[in-house]
Amino acid sequence: VAEKVSPTVEKVSPTAEKEAALNAVTTAKANVDKTLAASRETFRDASKAKATTERAVVDAQNKLQAAQKAAKAKGLNAEAKKRRVQAVAQAKTDKAAAIKAAAETKKTFTAADKAVKSGTAEAKKLDSAKAKAAKDLTATKTRVAKEERARNEAARKKAVADKAAAEKARKKAAEASAKAKKAAAKKAKKDKEVAAAKAKKAAAKKAKKDKEVAAAKAKKAAARAKREAAAAAKKAKKDKEVAAKNAKIAAEKRKKFEADAKAKAAELKKLEATAAKLEKQTAERIEKAKKVSREQTEAAAKLQEQQIKDLAKLKEAQAKLAADAAKVAGDAKAAAEAEAAQKALVK
Repeated sequence: VAEKVSPTVEKVSPTAEKEAALNAVTTAKANVDKTLAASRETFRDASKAKATTERAVVDAQNKLQAAQKAAKAKGLNAEAKKRRVQAVAQAKTDKAAAIKAAAETKKTFTAADKAVKSGTAEAKKLDSAKAKAAKDLTATKTRVAKEERARNEAARKKAVADKAAAEKARKKAAEASAKAKKAAAKKAKKDKEVAAAKAKKAAAKKAKKDKEVAAAKAKKAAARAKREAAAAAKKAKKDKEVAAKNAKIAAEKRKKFEADAKAKAAELKKLEATAAKLEKQTAERIEKAKKVSREQTEAAAKLQEQQIKDLAKLKEAQAKLAADAAKVAGDAKAAAEAEAAQKALVK
């Protein structure tokens, strides 16, 4: 199946075609010159070989004649005559070989001569073709330059004409635009008046409708507000009762916390007096123990140690009682704050 060839062919410039043709001829001429040089070298070698083989044939002929003359000499014995006959035969063989070699070299010479003549003729043809291609290239360049100048001139004239036509079209378009603007302004004014009348009518209609809707909504809102106010009053009354009850409970708690705080304070004061008394007794006993004899020192030390332990326990109880008193005071303060908050809520 033959391949489909696209009908689109890239256009080649005439100058490029002529340059390609000149390059092709130049390349062919160079190849022919190279071949012709080789053929001439072969021809020279063949000429030398031909001359050599021709001289060899002449030499062989001379040797044959000399051998034949020597074989015809008189007074030769049989052995000498035999040797000379053999020399003649050998001379004939050498002559035949020389003639054959001369024929071969002549054939080679003829072929080389023919190749040289053919190559020279081909070179002359290519020289003519090269000169013609160079001439064609020069003529093509001149023609292309002339055509390019003509095209440029035509393009310049067309540009001038296009510019004049564009200016004419611009003026015409400006006139049409002015007319269109005038007509559009007139139509816009009329449309504006019509739209204003419609808008005024629609606004009056909408205002009436909005007024009716607003009146209905206000009536509904008043009824809803009345219901919500009644519910809020009922809830406020209930909240006030609950707050009064909570205030009473808070007052009772505060009084209880204050009584507990007073009791704890009295107990703490009593405990502090006891501790002070114990400390004083301990000091006296220690002082007294210093004055006893050596035998009583150990007992006094034990007593002193026990009194120190008792004093430590007493201080620990005192600290605990102070912490409890502080907690009770805090609870009383919190109760007082809660009572104040409930009273404020009742108000």
